Amino acid sequence: MRATLGVKKTIRLQEGVGEDPGAGTKANITGNIYGYGVGGHVDEFARFVDAQTIFLAMPTLKEAAADPVKKITYGRMKVNEKILRQSTDQDGKPFKIVFIPVPDVKPETYVVDTNKREFPISVLRHDFPAWKQGDSIRFMPAVSYLNFVICNQLVLIPKYWRPGFPASCKQKDEQVRKIFAAYFPGKKIIQVDPWGINRVGGGIHCWTQQVPGDLN
Repeated sequence: MRATLGVKKTIRLQEGVGEDPGAGTKANITGNIYGYGVGGHVDEFARFVDAQTIFLAMPTLKEAAADPVKKITYGRMKVNEKILRQSTDQDGKPFKIVFIPVPDVKPETYVVDTNKREFPISVLRHDFPAWKQGDSIRFMPAVSYLNFVICNQLVLIPKYWRPGFPASCKQKDEQVRKIFAAYFPGKKIIQVDPWGINRVGGGIHCWTQQVPGDLN
């Protein structure tokens, strides 16, 4: 990376969020909750927003105690937080770590039907041959507020609330919008629904990283 990118220093974090499992057997997150992610891409949980500030996905301790997926994320992010707080930039300066909430999105429930080619069953079934007709699984998309895109005049950020979702999801959407507005005061903050992309293991940053950086 130093040779190809010209960087002076790299920091290696340990693991990604629980909502972003890898392919194959790692697609089982916990219990009967499964996911279709990319196995810990950093833009799901840690992002620079300026030279010294890093946004880090972090559930609260209360959320970790009540949600098995957030519990996994919480444990992993505490390890990553420790790494970042013990690290410095290339000039020896410490980083400012800002915690960003993890979306309140509940897993989708599906019943295995071997006669249908329904996503996500059709994608995951070959990795889990023990699944039987009628088994109930819960599918967790690779959700994250940190899979955002910075443009010249605006920042595109995820927004997750939909009718039927918990009120806490709507509250977090607004909380995150305010955080981004504070750290990007010269840019317009636009919230977009990334649900369809998240369901197939990506996000708006994942899908736009090859686009030139001079977007409006």
